[in-house]
Amino acid sequence: MSLLAGFARAAYYFFVEDGSIVIGAVMALVLVGILAIWRPFGTAEQVAGPFLFVLIAGLVIANLLQVARQARAGR
Repeated sequence: MSLLAGFARAAYYFFVEDGSIVIGAVMALVLVGILAIWRPFGTAEQVAGPFLFVLIAGLVIANLLQVARQARAGR
């Protein structure tokens, strides 16, 4: 049970302490929403989902790299 509580606490701190990922996720949602509403090309609706996934995956990867750099510098 303490493992689940630790995981939940880590997920909470991940989103609360690092506001850049939350802001980035909101910006990704806004961009995809604009793409879905504006429809600049015919397959925009089909591309919106994968585009959102790529944007959020990029945010997570950038955040993990930043944490790794901080951990390396803290040694």
